[in-house]
Amino acid sequence: MPPGRQELQADVYDTLASLYRHQHQYDHAIRHAQQALALREEMGDLLRVANSFNNLGLIYNDMGDFDHAIAAYQEAMATYQKLENRGLTAGTLLNIGMAYHLDGRLAPAIQTYQECLAVCQEIGLPLVEVRAHYNLAEAYAQMEQPEPARHHWRVGYQLSLRAGFDDEAEDFLALQQQWPILQGQTDEPLPTPRQPSPAGPPDWQLLELDEVERCALALEQELAAWLKADVRLLPEVLLSARPALSAPRSGLAPAGPGSDSRPAGVWPTTQVVWVWQADWIQG
Repeated sequence: MPPGRQELQADVYDTLASLYRHQHQYDHAIRHAQQALALREEMGDLLRVANSFNNLGLIYNDMGDFDHAIAAYQEAMATYQKLENRGLTAGTLLNIGMAYHLDGRLAPAIQTYQECLAVCQEIGLPLVEVRAHYNLAEAYAQMEQPEPARHHWRVGYQLSLRAGFDDEAEDFLALQQQWPILQGQTDEPLPTPRQPSPAGPPDWQLLELDEVERCALALEQELAAWLKADVRLLPEVLLSARPALSAPRSGLAPAGPGSDSRPAGVWPTTQVVWVWQADWIQG
């Protein structure tokens, strides 16, 4: 297979894997993600190999198989670090921390979030920094440690306001309502959300494409609709979509002397940066 076609085939497999993941058909999702990984390893493109490992981690995370998710994320992160791509390193650290968090391992989750936060602050990555603060605020609240919980809530909320991250600011206020330990932090109003510009027809409709390219780009359009929500998907949505998992496994189990004091059925709202890499979409 010519290299260009091989690369496109890997991208198609990744797109299919993402679609199957959103449909909760995880066996199909893993199979296609592994096919994409194999092709990229054969091509020797280290960045895309790392992206494929990250994609596998997302699927395993959705399945509740957090050990395999963490292992896949760590494979991705090792390559990102080798390539000195600190932005993707930060996003993957957040994904690793989330997997620990959802599995109830709060101590390594907090440590990983702190590592993510340090990278974000060094290179200027405010959106991931905001989400790391959010996760830290919730993790410390679960451990009944009010001072660091309030610190990360306050810093993350204020950064959201300054950066114009209206949705994230709303999430911080919702988190405050969930956790009494965070209440009384601020009465500062939310900024007025910006209205999105109307989108024109997709450019790919104007191109002359062969059958495989049309298939890949059509799948991308469906994937984009999912990712528009999924970029900021909260694990309470992720977890509630998996009825096969038992409640203690689905929620964040109490760790150490602290316990989760929320009413039964209220899921954690840990933020996650989904770093799904269908790079061909990005040109």
